[in-house]
Amino acid sequence: MYADDLVIAAHSEEELEALLMNLELATKRWGLTISPTKTKHLPGYYVPLDTPPPQLPIGDGAVVERVECFPYLGSVLMTTSGLTAEVSLRISRATLSCVTLCGSYPVCHSARSGSFRYSRPRSFPPFSMLVWTPLMEHLCRLETFRLACLRSILGLTRLDYVRSSQIFEICGQSPIGELLRQARLRWLGHVARMPGNRMPKQLLFGRIEGAKRVQHGLEKRWSDVVQEDLELSGLAADWYQQCQDQSLWRRLVKDAAGQLEAVALQQQRRAEERHSQQ
Repeated sequence: MYADDLVIAAHSEEELEALLMNLELATKRWGLTISPTKTKHLPGYYVPLDTPPPQLPIGDGAVVERVECFPYLGSVLMTTSGLTAEVSLRISRATLSCVTLCGSYPVCHSARSGSFRYSRPRSFPPFSMLVWTPLMEHLCRLETFRLACLRSILGLTRLDYVRSSQIFEICGQSPIGELLRQARLRWLGHVARMPGNRMPKQLLFGRIEGAKRVQHGLEKRWSDVVQEDLELSGLAADWYQQCQDQSLWRRLVKDAAGQLEAVALQQQRRAEERHSQQ
């Protein structure tokens, strides 16, 4: 539940109702009120649509609405691990910044390309994506959006038939898959250097005793994604010892990202050449 960026977490509906009543009493002491229309109930697990929602009273006879997702602090929280709604929200919010950056004011292409590196069109979609487990379709949507922004900066359209690899080289940009891989590995080193009592490290390296995963329909975890990044970057051997030195780890990640980026661009050029020949 949230109201003006305030979250209440509970293990049961009874506990949640008690906390909500205490919050409402505390706000009334200060002359504040909780808006029923802005307060939502999001279950921490999947709930079938035919399941009746809990009757959580709030205000003067109002009931808190149960939802499957809602935006919170720039992200979309959902009962499932899907990222489709999150990606759509990020792209829609970054589109306005891209239109502003690619406006008609007299700025050269190189200046706009440099501004793009630190502007919302580039930083907003990948923001917090270092802890996602994106599918290929999500990466393709984000890459398509970035290419559309870069084409607008360069004053190009699809009718100009300029390849994506050439646009990346002109603007000095990297494919979003390589950017996210580099960000994930840096975050992995940051978590590994944390003390053992920190929550992120406990969640990453901890295991639930006696818990078993289902045999079919497994969802990829963040640890699975970052393990693939380590193996692809050639850092899977002694990564935990190497990442204890922050400067060394950043250099290793940067060098590996540069090599993978060169290979990815070369493969993209070959695919574009095959497509043009066909």
